[in-house]
Amino acid sequence: MYIWNVKALEQGLRGGIISEREQFKYVLFLVIIGGIFVGALASIGGEWNFWRFLDYLMFNVIGIVGAITCYRVNKAGDDKDFIVRYTCLTVPVVVRFVLLITVPLALLIGSFEAMTGRDILLWEEKIIFPTDVAVNSVLNIAFFYFLQKSIGRVAAK
Repeated sequence: MYIWNVKALEQGLRGGIISEREQFKYVLFLVIIGGIFVGALASIGGEWNFWRFLDYLMFNVIGIVGAITCYRVNKAGDDKDFIVRYTCLTVPVVVRFVLLITVPLALLIGSFEAMTGRDILLWEEKIIFPTDVAVNSVLNIAFFYFLQKSIGRVAAK
C-alpha cells in the first residue's frame, strides 16, 4: 500500500497492477481515518464520558466490519470493481437512508419534544447516553446492511 509515494500508486493504477484486494486496503484506511475524524469532530464541545467513548468506538468498529463485509460480499460474487461499486452505491444508499430513516426519526423525536417540552436527546447538555449509543449503532448497522445488499445484487454471478 502506497501512503506517501503517489507516483508509484499512479503507475500501479495506470498499469492495472493494483489488485482489488489492494484497492480495498485504501477503502479500509479511509473508513478508519474518517471514523477517527468524524468521532473527534462530533465530540467537540461535548462531555467525554463512557457512553461517548463507546459510541465513538462502535461507530468505528461497525464502519470497519461493514466495509469488510461489503468487500467479502463483492468477492463472493464476481469479485470485480469493488471500489466503484462501494463508492457509487454509497450515494443512493445514503440519500435513501437520510430521507427514509433519519429525517422521519428526527421529525418523530422533534414532534415528541415539542409536545412534551422535554429534550429527550439532551442536545443542550451534549451528553451521550446508552440510548444514543444503541440508536446510532443500529442506524450504522442498517446503513452497511443496505449497502452490502446492494453490492451483492450487483456482484451476483
